[in-house]
Order: sequence, then structure tokens, then C-alpha cells
Amino acid sequence: MTANQIYKKMIATAQALTVDELQTQVIKFMADTSDTAGTMFNVLLTALESKMPEADYVEFCNSL
Repeated sequence: MTANQIYKKMIATAQALTVDELQTQVIKFMADTSDTAGTMFNVLLTALESKMPEADYVEFCNSL
């Protein structure tokens, strides 16, 4: 499996979470400084973006 396939699978898995769950996890990973936190943060934001209206997503991101 390529890195791109793994990344897409991670996003698909994250999309199973609710908007509230995704937001909670994004906030958690925002404060995490571990090596993998950046990847998880990006995956979660990508999944969240696909589940929210654009204005709500932008508002959430601005609140971070």
C-alpha cells in the first residue's frame, strides 16, 4: 500500500466520526507536539471539511 493510499484510508476512517468528535480530536492534536500529530491533525481537518458547510469550517479553523 502506498503512502497516498494509507492517507486516503485514514481520512475515510476519520469521516466516520461525527462533527463534534472530529472537532474535539482536532483541538487535541492542535496541542500535541509529537511527530505524528501533524499528520493526524491534517487528516482530521480534511475529514471535518467534508462534513461541514464552508462558513462553519472556516469559523472553526479561525477559532483555533
